Amino acid sequence: MATYGDIKEQFKKLLSRRDITPSLVETFMEQGLLKTQRILRVPSMEAFAEITDTDGVFDLPTDFLAVITLDPGDSAPLTRGATAEVFMLNKQVGNPLKYTRNANKIILGPVPSGEHTYYLTYYRTFPELTSDVATNWLTDSAPDVLIYGALVKACEFYLDARKDQFDASYMDAVTTLMEQSMQDELTNASMGASYLFSDGG
Repeated sequence: MATYGDIKEQFKKLLSRRDITPSLVETFMEQGLLKTQRILRVPSMEAFAEITDTDGVFDLPTDFLAVITLDPGDSAPLTRGATAEVFMLNKQVGNPLKYTRNANKIILGPVPSGEHTYYLTYYRTFPELTSDVATNWLTDSAPDVLIYGALVKACEFYLDARKDQFDASYMDAVTTLMEQSMQDELTNASMGASYLFSDGG
């Protein structure tokens, strides 16, 4: 299990530059993490929240990244609509049919006539790495993704000719992680089905 400190040391060894500073290491690590958050979508990033709403507007969780589903529980999941369309629907009262995101809020349209609980499944941001001994699921499962993502950002900064090489390694690590996650999901689903249909004998 790699710690944040371990990952930074490996990054510095691969970058192999004397002019790298601790501050720049942190900057490149953060940029690599943000880069990965924009493109990676795996089950480990999924989270769930129950949200009670009365006026068709509610705050998103602080670790929110993107909506997977927004389910009212008693009807079909809401679909995402154009912002202008949902704002117009938000002036009406009725069962919500669509939603849109506005900054850190979700807007529903139409507005429910009373209190209602919604079930939000979403992709979350990575847990922060606040110290050298810190870990999260990415450092545990795929530290190479974070290392190569940071190396790409460092090469952009230094105009380093190895950028394409590191970028290829980064994309290969991301693709491998997504494929492994998909395979794990299929395996778990298969095992669950086998259990449900077994005769217990």
